[in-house]
Amino acid sequence: MAPQADPQISAASSASLAALLDGLVAEQPETLGRVTQLRELMLAHERREAELSALYEAARDLTKVRDLEHALQAVTDRTRRLLACDVAYLSARTDDVDHFAVRAWAGQLSPAFLGTRVSVGSGVGGEVASSRRPFQVANYQETDAFAHSEYLDRQVSTEGIVALLGVPLEVDGRLLGILFAARRRSEPFTDRQVDLVSSLAAHAAVALDNAFLFNAQMEALSELEATTVTLRAHTAAVETSAEVHGRLTAVLLRGDGIDRIVSVVAEALDGAVAMVDDAGLVLASSGDVAPVPPYPLEVTRALEASREAGRSVHVAAFDGRQWHVSAASAGNRYLGAVVLTVRRELTDVDIRTLERATQTIALSLLADVAAVEADIRAAGETMRMLLAERRADLETVQRLARRHGLLGREVSVVVSEVSHDRLARQLAACAALCRTSGGLSALHDDHIVVITPMEAEEAAERLWQAMRTATGEELTVAAAGNVLSPDELHGSHREATQCLRLMRHLGRAHEWATSAEFGVYSLLLTPGAGATLDRLIRRTVGSLLEYDDRHHTDLAATALAYLDCSTNATAAAAHIGVHVNTVTQRLARIDRVLGPTWRGSRQLDIHHALRLHRLRPLATT
Repeated sequence: MAPQADPQISAASSASLAALLDGLVAEQPETLGRVTQLRELMLAHERREAELSALYEAARDLTKVRDLEHALQAVTDRTRRLLACDVAYLSARTDDVDHFAVRAWAGQLSPAFLGTRVSVGSGVGGEVASSRRPFQVANYQETDAFAHSEYLDRQVSTEGIVALLGVPLEVDGRLLGILFAARRRSEPFTDRQVDLVSSLAAHAAVALDNAFLFNAQMEALSELEATTVTLRAHTAAVETSAEVHGRLTAVLLRGDGIDRIVSVVAEALDGAVAMVDDAGLVLASSGDVAPVPPYPLEVTRALEASREAGRSVHVAAFDGRQWHVSAASAGNRYLGAVVLTVRRELTDVDIRTLERATQTIALSLLADVAAVEADIRAAGETMRMLLAERRADLETVQRLARRHGLLGREVSVVVSEVSHDRLARQLAACAALCRTSGGLSALHDDHIVVITPMEAEEAAERLWQAMRTATGEELTVAAAGNVLSPDELHGSHREATQCLRLMRHLGRAHEWATSAEFGVYSLLLTPGAGATLDRLIRRTVGSLLEYDDRHHTDLAATALAYLDCSTNATAAAAHIGVHVNTVTQRLARIDRVLGPTWRGSRQLDIHHALRLHRLRPLATT
């Protein structure tokens, strides 16, 4: 850049020179023409000095700008002031190397003009981009010196631009943008103005390139800082995950069970956790508000999706919590699922921690299942020996009874129905009951049998409650006791089993009871009481049974239905599927056989005898 003259010295020199010229003109009129020429040269020199001064100031200001948008605005402001034009604007290169878009302007332009795109090969900007040289037109719409485009013609016409000059912003052969100067009248820019704005564009291009580099460095620094923060967070998360994995492994090796595993997961992920089995029953939970069933439909669907995918599944947040489910499987065997609720978004490392914990729980459950199955086999063999009717080795039986705390004390035998889909949970519940009260439990003859030192009534009730908790069903449970010798276990087991069958026939299914509750029906459970039972039935309703045999009728069934229905003939008719008149006729015939008091004072005895006759096949032989 040329050195700048001192404006004050130049002004003083010009004034002195002008005064001298005025004196010369006064003395020598013939020199007037030359003086006029000299004055014009002086004025041009002054204008040139002013322009150079403004250009110098613009270059100096641009070197101070580091923000890209400020730099773009500074270039357009200086251009408009230097050329005294109506509008100056700058188009910078976009991501598409063949297009430029308006990024800044000075003067009156509509906001819609911002972003106007110039493509290489069309418009004034296209000519500048192609030639890398200044290019101008005195009347944009009327000239054919460049390739017009409908889009650019419309934009320029809307802003009222007539004369337009474009100069390239180029550094080291790289075209950064195009600087435009525009007038709303048909007045071309002079060569001196073109040179001036070209000089400004050269300085501006360097400043813009510096601003681009500065912005790129700042963005890279910002990205580096963000990456560093992310890396530190990720490293911390990985370290935490490794620590949690180590804790889970230690828990698994110690055999602490899934309760401890669930507690570790809830603490590590700062949430609430529940482990549910394949039937949806909670096996373990931890946290302030553990996510226990019944679950919303979205969670149930996520459980199915996790089971199919073999990965954890995120459920859309509701109740202010994020829900995650992770199915626990071993091969094709579904063991249950871990349900987690947290009040934050989980990271990828957190999700892997949840899935590792689920795998650890699956391993723990498999170990428990293997242990339970081994215990079941051992307990089943022991139970078979204790309940056998004929024992070849009494010493072995006594040793087994002593091992389970059943020798030298009164014990009860409890029998429960089996829910085959929930058998493992039933056996686990029985084992837990025996651990607290003593005794032995096992699957025997398609029933669950428990031998326990508890009283029969307490044992039946506690086992029934345990079965309901384990299966979610109300099963039939019967107990018999109390026996002291292992030799009596076989008979007590048979009595409890027959009591279970009797309960079903007497409408006591899904309840618990002891054999002692059934009064006269206990004859059905008493070994060797068959003759006594037959005499009781024959003495009470024998005549009615003989009538049925002789006449091939079934008045006994009608009488039993009538008494079961509280002496309501209509209900009895519906029960046995005949018309009520038929029941009335049969009742009249029964009156002739048993006498009219069978519906009165003898009703209870008749009712018991008819029921005993119906249940006679259940009697112990």
